[in-house]
Amino acid sequence: MGCLIFLILITIPVAELAVLIEVGDAIGAFQTVAVCMLTAAVGLVIVRAQGLDMLRTAQAQIDQGATEALAKDALNGLFLLLAAVFLMIPGFMTDGVGFLLLVPPLRRSLASHVHFVPGSVVHYRAWTSRTTHHSGDIDGEYRDVSQSGTDDDRPSLSAHKGSEPEKSEGEEP
Repeated sequence: MGCLIFLILITIPVAELAVLIEVGDAIGAFQTVAVCMLTAAVGLVIVRAQGLDMLRTAQAQIDQGATEALAKDALNGLFLLLAAVFLMIPGFMTDGVGFLLLVPPLRRSLASHVHFVPGSVVHYRAWTSRTTHHSGDIDGEYRDVSQSGTDDDRPSLSAHKGSEPEKSEGEEP
């Protein structure tokens, strides 16, 4: 497995360089760099839009309590992240793979072919919005100090709940 990863890490950049050289010979070096930067920028704008839409959909599912579909959305999000990585790598081949991963039906098709290893456990935790369970009541105590004319009636910082405020030496109880 390690040899396969090493082979992939060597062959992809070599193939990208070969394609970049050929395209550079055909249209010029400046135009080649400009096209690479343009495809990366356009692709990342699309990734951002689809990612935000995916987050809104996931939040709506969580708020409705439909956590079963979150695993599929997480895998879809993983493919979207992979598309962003491919788009950030300079080159036409990786940009092509990145743009293919931006197509939602293709991502869903790829996700349907991913199988988990039997016996493996996937743990996830679904968060719910705090506002959905909040009753709106706030429990607390208060004392109206707007009627008093002096600062002597205010409790000190060391006063604890249920204890009397500290008195100055000249005050009567």
